[in-house]
Amino acid sequence: MKVFTWRRRRPNGTIDDTRAPRHAFTAVTPMTIRELSRQTGKEVLLRRWLGAWIDFAVFWLILILAELVLGSELYQRTVMLWVLVALSYFVVAELLAGKTLGKKLTGLVVIDDMGGSPTLSQVLKRTVTRVFEVNPILFGGVPAAIAVFVTADHQRLGDLWAETFVVRVDALAQLQTAQMTGVGEQPA
Repeated sequence: MKVFTWRRRRPNGTIDDTRAPRHAFTAVTPMTIRELSRQTGKEVLLRRWLGAWIDFAVFWLILILAELVLGSELYQRTVMLWVLVALSYFVVAELLAGKTLGKKLTGLVVIDDMGGSPTLSQVLKRTVTRVFEVNPILFGGVPAAIAVFVTADHQRLGDLWAETFVVRVDALAQLQTAQMTGVGEQPA
């Protein structure tokens, strides 16, 4: 995976963008989170889909366990409460770890445009839209898949509204390592 824009520095210090052997180039610009999402977004689509199904298994497991513990009659009277509890799985997991179990197992993470963990507001926006665009009962996740496929930064509607990105953990780690070591910075 390419993490930098490569350019050749002339002996006088100016930048030459003409073609030259790769060994003659020096890293100039670290990639942004948005560029990382653009570069790896389509390959992340299948991982996102698989992660969504794992997360919906967790969601349904919470509801099934609630019914088994409470009994059918009490569960039926409190079903909306249990749906909210099951939805809180997404909020708590993404707020605390930046990933749900599905994202963890598929090697993905939710981040903001600076590469940090999403805020409560961002996670709530993602969860509200998830109910409609990723719901396997309503549309089978098709709206989310279409949005990820056609948007420039490969974001679903919840990501667009929350200004978040879903990227591969290994690609993010590589980018953050490059940024921490100062690779790609221009000397003064």
